[in-house]
Amino acid sequence: MGSCAAPSTKQWHQFTIARSLQQCHLNYRLIASAARWHAAS
Repeated sequence: MGSCAAPSTKQWHQFTIARSLQQCHLNYRLIASAARWHAAS
């Protein structure tokens, strides 16, 4: 990791975690709605 990678490694780390959590949440919602739709039909 170079010094020019990000303004702050800690900031970048928090940003990455936030993004991955957001992605997991989106995936969970997609799966949940798909399961609900599948159960209803």
